[in-house]
Amino acid sequence: MKPTFILQKEIIDELFVREEDFISFIKFLKKKFRDYTLITNFTDVDDFFKCAEENPLLEILIDKFDKIKYKVNLNELIQDKSILKKLSKRTIALSDIDDSICNDYLNNHGCLFFNLSLLKNWKLYEDIIKSKTLKVTIDRTYPANYRFKEFKDFTRYFQFCDTLIIFDKYIFEDKTDQRLKNNLYKLLEEILSNKIKMEITIISEFREDEITKNYIELNEYLNSKNFNNYSLNLIHHSKVFYPRKVEKLHSRFILSNYIHIRSNDSFNFFKDNGEFNNLVDIDIMFNLTTQNSFSYLKDLNTTKIYLSKIKNEEKCANKNLRITYYENKSNSLLN
Repeated sequence: MKPTFILQKEIIDELFVREEDFISFIKFLKKKFRDYTLITNFTDVDDFFKCAEENPLLEILIDKFDKIKYKVNLNELIQDKSILKKLSKRTIALSDIDDSICNDYLNNHGCLFFNLSLLKNWKLYEDIIKSKTLKVTIDRTYPANYRFKEFKDFTRYFQFCDTLIIFDKYIFEDKTDQRLKNNLYKLLEEILSNKIKMEITIISEFREDEITKNYIELNEYLNSKNFNNYSLNLIHHSKVFYPRKVEKLHSRFILSNYIHIRSNDSFNFFKDNGEFNNLVDIDIMFNLTTQNSFSYLKDLNTTKIYLSKIKNEEKCANKNLRITYYENKSNSLLN
């Protein structure tokens, strides 16, 4: 589903009058955000274009959205949480609803809802919105803010996300110097520390019939750390399920509502002694920007194709393919 931009027409007028107060967000709208579904309370296309003649900000949006939906009762609609089921998981909303409602959507439902008061906080997200490459290294030639030091470095990027898909063929190997307790478990601890309830899907390669064992052990670990703000499913990866002419998943990645992370090596970064296994480049991207959306959609769409082909077959001759997912293979990011 394409991103959604919800825009209340009364807000866009004030945004224009007070442009200097919101220059960061306006720059984002002008240069980095396009090809979305616009939902607005303009009456119809004539109303929209008439207002655009008087407001240059609206005129800017005309060639940015893919389609537009007119909802005269927009404010009433977005105060009803049932609307979340109809929106893209990648939604930005700008309305005059109360702070409490905006904060609820943001902190509990993974949707970027703002009124003008809260939109001033957009500058807090600027560093997250900028693409960044972190180097997994102790070499101090790299500035500190470009070095990955611990999984806590990921935490802030997921503060407003409630869906997570991890693809890493080797993340469950649990070999010497690539222990689960030092890597995947710590990664999930940091992401879940944001408190928002998270849908987690992990795609990896599992040994014969071990997918359920890994599922139970991971749940037990997270519960032992008092995390209950998540749902979990594990998916077995095998090249046999790909349709012909579909490029297989290869790069290690993490997908979420707004963040896309790619790594040129497994996320098994740490040895038992805390040292790094390899020098690794990690690309962190805000997936709503036009430039970053292509690689994000490529990974997401290939994941959708793969999951549509897998199935559980108890009588499969290949024991590794009897259980290809557990407990299910659903994630709202895939809808």
